[in-house]
Amino acid sequence: MLRAVLCKEWVKLRMLVWVPFFVMIAFLIDTYMRYKGIVALHGASALWLDLIYKQSIAFYKLEWVLIGGGIWFACLQFLPECSHKRLRLLFHIPVSHQLPIYAMLCVGLLVIGVLFLGTFGGFYAILCRFHFPAELYVPMLKTLLPWGLAGSVAYCATAAVIAQTDIVRKLALVFLGYVYISFLSETNGFDAFNDLGWYALSCVPWIFAFEAAALGVKEGRA
Repeated sequence: MLRAVLCKEWVKLRMLVWVPFFVMIAFLIDTYMRYKGIVALHGASALWLDLIYKQSIAFYKLEWVLIGGGIWFACLQFLPECSHKRLRLLFHIPVSHQLPIYAMLCVGLLVIGVLFLGTFGGFYAILCRFHFPAELYVPMLKTLLPWGLAGSVAYCATAAVIAQTDIVRKLALVFLGYVYISFLSETNGFDAFNDLGWYALSCVPWIFAFEAAALGVKEGRA
């Protein structure tokens, strides 16, 4: 059964799953060219001054790669799954409904994880290219961590919104998702989230949001 679920997810994702990865590459190139342009026009000292004292987030577009990627992957997976009342079929298979639900979520979160690692690795390569010391590039890399969480929340929230058919609950999920994502993506300098572990724990309930919405569909509440 698990293999069948995984094959189904591959069929849904295989054609368009690459779009966020191409966007990621484009934004990494844009970040590199921004830094290279500053060095070419004003010298390396101007770039260091901008990063050390101003803590300019010139790589902010990478945030939208992760958040947009989460929304994109959720739409690819769950729009087909939740159309024409197909979601109810999950409760009429000879195994627990939790197996296909969490298998789908695991696939999506795994793809987001790969997207995050690609973004993280690409940005690290850019920072190494400009020979930044660890004291500078480590806080810059840590800035990406809450953005990765925001991408995961965007994925789970979008999945729950798609599954939920009650308009009030749907709007509530949109609002809560927006609050979480806005908080995690708000940046006032490098490595602004010192207690990232607690923020990660606060995001855990979103993993169960899709199942809750699906159960509402089963019971006729949504």
